[in-house]
Amino acid sequence: MQATLGRALLPGLQNRPWCPQGVAASLVCLPHGAPSRQRPLLESEANHKFVSSVFQSPGSRMSVPLGKLVFFSSVATSGTCTLLYFLIQKMFSRASYYQLALEHLHSHAEALEALGTPLSVHYLQLTDKYNFEDIADAQLRIPVSGPKSEGHLYVSSSREGPFRRWNLQEVFLELRDGHRIPVFKPSGEGPASLPVVLAASVRRVSKRKRFPKVSIRLPREKGLPPVALP
Repeated sequence: MQATLGRALLPGLQNRPWCPQGVAASLVCLPHGAPSRQRPLLESEANHKFVSSVFQSPGSRMSVPLGKLVFFSSVATSGTCTLLYFLIQKMFSRASYYQLALEHLHSHAEALEALGTPLSVHYLQLTDKYNFEDIADAQLRIPVSGPKSEGHLYVSSSREGPFRRWNLQEVFLELRDGHRIPVFKPSGEGPASLPVVLAASVRRVSKRKRFPKVSIRLPREKGLPPVALP
């Protein structure tokens, strides 16, 4: 009777997309002459396959190894991005123009009075378009803060070519309220650049060598004075 019922349901089950062919075949291929001890076991296995195929959730079809692969891939990707972020921050913080700009800021009385001490230097915003570095030019906007106020330290630097020394062009502090404080200018307009210009002038004077005057006496002719070379 069960085999007859299975054969009667076979055409309808085969047309259903949610019923696999193996399950439908297992419902109708139950052996008639099987012992009574094996028939309940075969029927239970067939019913289990049928119920699993009907009530299986579409979201649970992903295999466990594939889920682990996706998980570990996401963890590795996030770890790589975090490591790359800190490496870029470290590269900027080791640049000579970055360190020189902070030195000028720490020695500028007006900037320290506006921000307050101690100063805190924060990480750069790498998504900011102002922060960049190429072969000849570099610009940074360094977030700084103090007990009194906060702002950004703008740094502009240039060099003659690759692997050359960076030269600061301008450093100024922009506070949160929009007030700007010049920190460094190589032309001598800023108050912080005066000691730098004086130190450079002293070095140039100290390197200049003085040679004594040498007089060369030539055969004297009538009306010609002796020639003295400087």
